[in-house]
Amino acid sequence: NNLPSAKSNIRFVNYESEIVAENQANTVHLPRLQESGGIPKMRGDGCMEVKLGYFDSKKDTDGPIEARLFEKNHFYKIGLIVEGVEFRPK
Repeated sequence: NNLPSAKSNIRFVNYESEIVAENQANTVHLPRLQESGGIPKMRGDGCMEVKLGYFDSKKDTDGPIEARLFEKNHFYKIGLIVEGVEFRPK
């Protein structure tokens, strides 16, 4: 796969350490604008959608949630524009 990539995760800040969350991070592929199809998927409204991760909202897990898209190597990404974030039930 030649697509540029980054890491992503979602965590309950009070219940999971940043180190554990980074170790369990997902790989997200970021296609160049000239590429079509693939990951992330194009939506009907013209935006591209990418899944950063998921979390379980249990009764005993209360508090802030952190969603991150981060880079762990020296190949920097430029031109990424985030126009919105959605949290959906699983």
